[in-house]
Amino acid sequence: VIHSWDDMKNLLLDNTTNIYYVGLVLLHAGSMVGIHITSDYNFDSIEKVFARYNGTNEAAAKYGKETAQYFEVYTQHGGGLS
Repeated sequence: VIHSWDDMKNLLLDNTTNIYYVGLVLLHAGSMVGIHITSDYNFDSIEKVFARYNGTNEAAAKYGKETAQYFEVYTQHGGGLS
């Protein structure tokens, strides 16, 4: 429960909390572009999710394309969704 700015800062600095919320934000970004990561997981959909996470303009699309490439390498080495 957040009662103060100090409580909020402590949550923001907690890696477990951050990872949890990043996951939720990415799931929400996917839903905003019609992608449900658990069933539509492929490179193109991941690119769209990362792009939407960053915005809706050309810079966001570029971010999505670049970040998806990093994600692809990450999954090739045992990380990511299974």
